[in-house]
Amino acid sequence: MPTALTHAFAGAALAKVLATAKDRNPLGHSGGSLRYPLIAGFCSVFPDIDALTFWIPDLRGSLWIHRGLTHSIPFALLFSFSVALFAFYRRRPFSKSWIKVWAVLFVATASHGLLDTLTDGGAGIALLAPFSDERFFCPWRPIICSPITLKPVLFFKAGGAYVIASEIIFVWLPLSLLYVAASRWRARAARE
Repeated sequence: MPTALTHAFAGAALAKVLATAKDRNPLGHSGGSLRYPLIAGFCSVFPDIDALTFWIPDLRGSLWIHRGLTHSIPFALLFSFSVALFAFYRRRPFSKSWIKVWAVLFVATASHGLLDTLTDGGAGIALLAPFSDERFFCPWRPIICSPITLKPVLFFKAGGAYVIASEIIFVWLPLSLLYVAASRWRARAARE
């Protein structure tokens, strides 16, 4: 799996790229401009809540283990729906504006499982859970799988520097370029 920092960056960057001007500043003041990407970043990290199941041996092989149900597309759909209802309660649910927010939060949440399919380790990702327990990987897996540890020293002893380098090359750099291109396109459209 990519690091939590990279998942958060991916969700926040996707929110900044996909959001409309109103979404980027949902509360109508300068303090709201960071709220939207922070919520999207949270959505993109949340599926790793299932990492807590590593220490429960009875769950081995089930959809409740890491990269299982919480990494699926159906989970992303329901979770982003819940977050959109809670975090954007001032918008009328199912209005055009609210659906756009939900869609962006869905993309941010789903990005987690999709990014995990690009890693070189693990048991695969249950993208279709609970409808299928099949686990998926992309044919091309350039991101080095992150060691799971809460101790930074152990992270870097286990090859964490290589993990970070692969994430910068294959996630941070492309999303940063996408953000710059989208920002320039928006600025050009605003001038015209």
